[in-house]
Amino acid sequence: MTSYTRWSDTHNTWTRKEECHSGNVLAFTTHDGIEVWAGGSSRSGGWWLLDPLPDLAMGPDNEVRKGYGKLEVKSVAKNMEGWKCTEHFREKTPPAVLELDFPDFGIPWDCDIDFWEALALDIREQGVKRIHAMCMGGHGRTGIQLACLKWHLATEEERKAWPNANALISEVRTHYCNKAVEGEKQQKYVAWICGIPMGDTLGFHKYGGTTTTTSTTTHTGSKTLTAHNRALLECNKCDFTCWEDDDILDIQEGDGCGNPVCNHGEMIDVTDLLVKTNDSHDDKSYAICLTTLDVCSVPSAMAVGPLTVEAMETYVGKDWPKILGRMMSNNSKLTIRGKMLRNLNEALNVIQKGGHYSAPELESEGVLVVYTTSSCDPRIVTAHSVDWSNKKERGGKEWVKCGFCEKNMSPDRLSYALMYNKEGEKMHTICPDCMTTSGLQFDSRMSTVGGMHVCIDDETTYRLVDGVSPQGLLVTANVVKEEEKAIIIAEGKGHDHIVDDKQIAEGLKELGLTAEEIEGYYDAVGDEYEDDWEDDMALEEVIDLREYDDDSSDGGNKDE
Repeated sequence: MTSYTRWSDTHNTWTRKEECHSGNVLAFTTHDGIEVWAGGSSRSGGWWLLDPLPDLAMGPDNEVRKGYGKLEVKSVAKNMEGWKCTEHFREKTPPAVLELDFPDFGIPWDCDIDFWEALALDIREQGVKRIHAMCMGGHGRTGIQLACLKWHLATEEERKAWPNANALISEVRTHYCNKAVEGEKQQKYVAWICGIPMGDTLGFHKYGGTTTTTSTTTHTGSKTLTAHNRALLECNKCDFTCWEDDDILDIQEGDGCGNPVCNHGEMIDVTDLLVKTNDSHDDKSYAICLTTLDVCSVPSAMAVGPLTVEAMETYVGKDWPKILGRMMSNNSKLTIRGKMLRNLNEALNVIQKGGHYSAPELESEGVLVVYTTSSCDPRIVTAHSVDWSNKKERGGKEWVKCGFCEKNMSPDRLSYALMYNKEGEKMHTICPDCMTTSGLQFDSRMSTVGGMHVCIDDETTYRLVDGVSPQGLLVTANVVKEEEKAIIIAEGKGHDHIVDDKQIAEGLKELGLTAEEIEGYYDAVGDEYEDDWEDDMALEEVIDLREYDDDSSDGGNKDE
């Protein structure tokens, strides 16, 4: 649609302006005849204005609810008993309405791949032939819904036309609105949900740019990777997660999964979802750390447990209500930290009043929260302890040195690993650079049980609450090798060390290095390393080993 908005005296011409959609637009029709409509409530759209009404309406909860009142018959008959005309007031039956927890400029965090796959199945099983997707402006959140629906309702042959999220969203923009999808985070979400690479970053009108594609590539190219700009990559098929790397593992966004037993998985960039914690629009996706009373990222979360008054007393202090109140007054509700503090306060109020978040069919230990992170956990050598008795103490995050390379890092990008030396084992913070050079990856510590319930390592079930609970938990682990028996050797400060995921995953229990594990290392890396075993590892300085066979040229047996 084109309009002419103003006269230019200088050039005696009208300024031509391209407008976007208005009202409800038929975005696409599936191969089996399902119509998918879309529109924004602020642009004369909405499911209640569609005639006939859709079989399924979906969108942000506060937007789709606007339609309920619109369907009520407003005409009134008084003193007209027996009049036949009153029997013919037009009544409208509301459709199936899917109210999504979907913040403006954000993503529906609790709607994962399984949700969209199940929704597509439901649509066909329920005989839905008319769908309406919406938000307020009909751009960002509506564009996400359209892209995900288009992919999951398409045939395998149709999907070949969209090799990445860029191509898929561009298709939506062509037939619906050129402003659909409003940010890189939203584009990455579409890629994750559809199990495809992100592709080139799109242009987004929200940032004052055009809505055309850019030349930015998803691969590193000539970009020098540092601990500060490495992307966190996650396989769309399995739990394999690692930092982007162009050297050791040579894994970048869009590449195949690094897990050899994975079935054709691709690596998706999840940095915005799991690491970056400074976007006030996404406060429902982040978790708060009780020790620092600040936002924490998924890689840095360490100790977790149920949210209770006892936990608040342990990690904040017996005067936690006053401390929490003081911190809320010091942090505006417009900031991400301010929002998180208020989310925590609201959850505590529910718990103290005897309320709970558990579904009746699922037993749970309560709301899951993060107790400590890699910068404040007492098991970390350089942990920072917050003194809340000091009224000037503001807690929060501060830059932390990596325990291996000693570079200053944002705590959001730090995780934790064990170092072994002559003095025994010590726990240190570890940055993305040191993780990749050590050959480390992440393992998931959390599995979904149903709805917003999750199960942690010890098989305890917890409830997740938006804006309070972590949306994921990761633990450093050895890179996946054959039979998952590899031992990762990494360079330390003046000595070598071994990082063992089993010890970390089991809560830092003291485990000895077995002969079978050494054998596993041989199996994984090959016999060519055995000749240099003594020089490379200096095992006598690391840990007490059992006897092992040396297959080097001298053919002898060496005793540690």
